[in-house]
Amino acid sequence: MTHSPWWTLTGGLPAPMPRSISPSGGSGRRSSPRRSSAARRSSMAIHRSSWARFASACCTVTRRAKRSNSRWEASPGNGTCRYHRGMPGEAMHIKGADGARRAKRWLDSTTRVRSSWTNEDSVMASKLEFNWPHGEKRPYSFDVGGILSGGEFDGHFFVGECKNYDDASDQGTHYDDWVAKCYLTRRDHHRLADHFMWITWHPFRVTKWTSLCSPEVVTEGLLQPRNIERIFDTQDREEALTKIDQDILGEVAERLWLIVLHEKQEKLVITPQHRGLILAHQAEKGEI
Repeated sequence: MTHSPWWTLTGGLPAPMPRSISPSGGSGRRSSPRRSSAARRSSMAIHRSSWARFASACCTVTRRAKRSNSRWEASPGNGTCRYHRGMPGEAMHIKGADGARRAKRWLDSTTRVRSSWTNEDSVMASKLEFNWPHGEKRPYSFDVGGILSGGEFDGHFFVGECKNYDDASDQGTHYDDWVAKCYLTRRDHHRLADHFMWITWHPFRVTKWTSLCSPEVVTEGLLQPRNIERIFDTQDREEALTKIDQDILGEVAERLWLIVLHEKQEKLVITPQHRGLILAHQAEKGEI
């Protein structure tokens, strides 16, 4: 597998030093007589600063890489590193992005989605991003979101997590964190999430499958040691338990969806041509 050059992790190399100025400040070639001394000093200061920032970023990337035994990759646009265990980071990122796009395409093909977007959307991705309220207050996000159409769900907002997995893998661990995110999002941002969809290509926890959308399972996710402090600002399990809003807990459990897809199932949907006819009919009636 080909990985991106190491310097891309720091945002790219800074502009090269002018031929007349070395990184140490000494002179190389004789500078042009047209440039004033002030201009040369200003140019030298700018480039010194650029190279200093670049060197600092290199050290940060090196330290992060040493702290993890996993493969790592740069996350586009934010200069940070994302770690994945098992599968190389770049492959996992590509597989995850493909899963989100396929889930979006399948949701759209149901004709019950008015609008949808993924976390790669340049404008709408911000509607999928939130922050844990306590601890380090790090961000968390969902993979896909949108607005449902028709029937009892008309106009309802949804967010979803997509797991493009070939087996059960560690989905159970991720599910515990996900239901905690769902509770938090419903509690603090209820206008942006009426439904929560877990979309996977392989079932997990099959012996507990029928209870995965229960208040008890949501509670278990909330009380995971890694979630207690960042949600309830405490390390005490019993104290955290008393802080759980039972009304919100019930709402979240009722709004959880478990969807298992398959490659063939993705093909057994309405064709783009027929979907176009439905959209044209809805537009004619003023429904969209």
